[in-house]
Amino acid sequence: ESNGLPIVIDRKSHIVVDGLEIDWSKDLSAPGPRFENPRAASTCGCSTSFSIKPQEEFDKPVWMN
Repeated sequence: ESNGLPIVIDRKSHIVVDGLEIDWSKDLSAPGPRFENPRAASTCGCSTSFSIKPQEEFDKPVWMN
């Protein structure tokens, strides 16, 4: 649960979305959800897809990455 909103994630996806922050942008050129993923190694230009960091980096706390 986050801010009263229940969140359900399967076990395989949990490692990819752990620490993910979702915000809503009212930007006129691109309104909509914004995703900030501390586990993303890189993102595409439009930020709709990303690659994740190697598995060994997942064991570290997010603040150490």
